[in-house]
Amino acid sequence: HLRQRAKSIRFLMDYKGTSFALSKALEISREEAQVYIDKYFEGFKGVAEWQRNQIAFGKKNGFTLTIANRKRHLTGIYSEQPKISGYYERIACNAPVQGSASDVIAYAQLKIDNNSILKALDCHMLLQIHDELVFDATAKYAHIVMELIREDMENSFPSPLILPLPIGIDFAGNYADAK
Repeated sequence: HLRQRAKSIRFLMDYKGTSFALSKALEISREEAQVYIDKYFEGFKGVAEWQRNQIAFGKKNGFTLTIANRKRHLTGIYSEQPKISGYYERIACNAPVQGSASDVIAYAQLKIDNNSILKALDCHMLLQIHDELVFDATAKYAHIVMELIREDMENSFPSPLILPLPIGIDFAGNYADAK
């Protein structure tokens, strides 16, 4: 129960959630939700600053950017209606995170698809589920395939990232067992 509560708080705060949204998610009062929000930002001051910067950039430019410089337009960020402008402020914080995750997985897919060793080992990408990729490969080459995929995924983005992006990887007879 506590773990789920913590995940809800972190998710909502990372995406500029409000005390109203948190109170609904946790079925608590808005006042109690605001206490959680305040404590979260006490511990993660950089998140609040990053969010302020994202919103300021969005208001100045009318869009936000992903890590690969894809634009998400924020036409409603100038609205006089707080509900609408607040929604677009949350998008200004959410789109760079979600969009950048999409950028990284797309680059990883391209790098893996162009990996001639994986092709020679008869490894095929079957499916993408959010930030997961599912492959079909021979068990005999599993350890080689997994290391090649790990290398390609962790180093797929063309320019160096500030932080490493370590991945989890597993081999199993089916998707459910690999999770």
